[in-house]
Amino acid sequence: MDKREAYRICHIYPDKEIKFTHKVGNVIYEGSIIKMDQKDCMTYYPFTVETTGTARLADTGAVTVIDIGRRYRTIEDAVVHIFNGRNENAAIRNRYSSLEDILFD
Repeated sequence: MDKREAYRICHIYPDKEIKFTHKVGNVIYEGSIIKMDQKDCMTYYPFTVETTGTARLADTGAVTVIDIGRRYRTIEDAVVHIFNGRNENAAIRNRYSSLEDILFD
């Protein structure tokens, strides 16, 4: 996924399942961004978007994480998290905080 695709995902495809492939360092993330249905939105409120997929090493192709899944409030939050390498470590500062940071980097 490049900057243009990130913009398209956030502004042009808001109601569809969107496939993505994004490389951060030596890890390739592949999966889908999915807008949750009404029942799931009610269950997981305020989250409305979900990502699923896998992570693998770029040089060997070995799968490092079989099932990556997370829920977000907006599609933009999901895209920013993917661009930050799905960083869950609070001690490591994220490179991007918004779609604008991605587009103007």
